[in-house]
Amino acid sequence: MSTLDTRAGSRSEGAPAGIAANRTRATARWVAFVGLLVLLGSLLAHLSLTIHPRFLNFADSVDSQKAILERRPFVFGGESVDYVSWRSRVLVPYAIAGLSRATGLRFSQSYLAVHWLTAIAALGAFALLAARQVRRDWRFAGIAASLLTVVLLPTFLHIYEIPSDFADAGFFALLTLLALERRRGWFVLVLLIALANRESAIFSLLIWFCGHDRPLWSRASITEGVFCAIVAAVGMGLVFWLRLHFAVVTNAPVAEAVKQPVMPSSVPLSQLRDFLRHPYWGGALFFLFGYLVFFTAVLTAGWRELPVRFRRSALAAAVIFGLSIPFANLPELRVYIPSLVLVTLAVVALLPRSLEAAPAPRL
Repeated sequence: MSTLDTRAGSRSEGAPAGIAANRTRATARWVAFVGLLVLLGSLLAHLSLTIHPRFLNFADSVDSQKAILERRPFVFGGESVDYVSWRSRVLVPYAIAGLSRATGLRFSQSYLAVHWLTAIAALGAFALLAARQVRRDWRFAGIAASLLTVVLLPTFLHIYEIPSDFADAGFFALLTLLALERRRGWFVLVLLIALANRESAIFSLLIWFCGHDRPLWSRASITEGVFCAIVAAVGMGLVFWLRLHFAVVTNAPVAEAVKQPVMPSSVPLSQLRDFLRHPYWGGALFFLFGYLVFFTAVLTAGWRELPVRFRRSALAAAVIFGLSIPFANLPELRVYIPSLVLVTLAVVALLPRSLEAAPAPRL
């Protein structure tokens, strides 16, 4: 009887110890995961600001955010210019100004802080997307964030740092998650906020329309199509209103807000032709071809294994890529961030199947 009592007592004493050990391990995992996001985000933020010639143009990049709030022309390289499409991108400038007001930091210091925080937040949003849609494992989420970090590096080849880039990646990852989980109210709310960062967030409506496993051509699809059209109209109306409100000229005509500069088709063709004639490995088009080759090869090899929603997301990425080309220089890779988020997600969705199918290495 005494032996049984001893065993029962040891079990009762061991249970709290086991619970405490599990809590310690869970805390350690969270600390490791958050530490990884901070490390990767810091790496992205540092490289984004210091790659040549971005560090030479840092003052112009900071001033561009002030110019939006102060409704004055931008100054790049000593020349005064105005980009109408930038006038609606007020979220980051307001975040910088708010942080300056709250902490007493200079505007340039707040710029660096917001830049760093948005880089970490973008990776966190993508890790959350991967964890909820592919595999609920903190280590796998860390792998997904690491892969997106590598994918985003070539987008820094643009000569100016654009502080809305990381927020663009983070918002698009979050909108993709909400679309795949069919959270309609949250999706609309986050989309309207994201449009104040960059108008490319409107492309997330493609994911809402096709990011599911149902047949595309059905009665439900008609309803979703109407929903997407209404949200698109409201969202772009907000974008145009912001452009008018923050325009350089007071009472600017509505045509100025709606105007979206479009590159003549001859420009990207000329850029492509010049690159093929004189290819160089460090250029943006080299990495663009690298993106196309890598993602096409990986997704083609694993296409049959992908769930329908990820196949459609990858196809939506191709559509978004095609729609983005006329609105920027072909080598300006940062414009394709929404497409990069979607194709990276599709590659991440293949990882668990690839790891399970791979033979164990011989030691």
